Amino acid sequence: MSEREVNKILKQPNVRTIEGLRNRAMLEVLYGSGLRSDEFHRLDISDIDFEHGFVGVRKGKGSIDRVVPLSSEARKWLERYLKEARPVLAEQGKPTTALWLSSVGNRLCKTTLINLIKGYKAKAGVKKQGSTHAFRHSIATHLLDRGMDIRYIQKFLGHRSIMSTEIYAHVAVDGLRKWMIKTHPMQKGDIELPTWKAA
Repeated sequence: MSEREVNKILKQPNVRTIEGLRNRAMLEVLYGSGLRSDEFHRLDISDIDFEHGFVGVRKGKGSIDRVVPLSSEARKWLERYLKEARPVLAEQGKPTTALWLSSVGNRLCKTTLINLIKGYKAKAGVKKQGSTHAFRHSIATHLLDRGMDIRYIQKFLGHRSIMSTEIYAHVAVDGLRKWMIKTHPMQKGDIELPTWKAA
């Protein structure tokens, strides 16, 4: 998704409601951290380090722990959720350490999250495929487009091999190719891309 499309999706939840505020925080953290669906779903309150602006990922893919910096916008909405929405949701169920709570106070299930994202994408008029992983792919591509070193993106995403991260370089180069064809005054015809392989 483009940055414009992501921003349209992020603005869909009605933050004047408890669940809408939770949903905005979830979308912001998904995009702001690039976490995998399982990593996001397993988050506990104790995994958030507001002092240093990090989220701790326990036993990510390959049972690897890592810390991921949160964007300032993700931190802002997460703080609001924890202060204004989570306490209300927590009253509906048994005590839990889970970060994201359902309307009945339990850990929010993955299916609910997927359906929420699909609904917000439809409302925003974004027709591209994917739900939680779409945010992960998008932030990786946007960081690369804005000049982040691919090795940092590898660490950010928790890839064991740089080959897994290089697919995003392909996406960025493909975008550059399209703009070159469209705008470069000396460009005639198509530009052939190199063959990329990802682990």
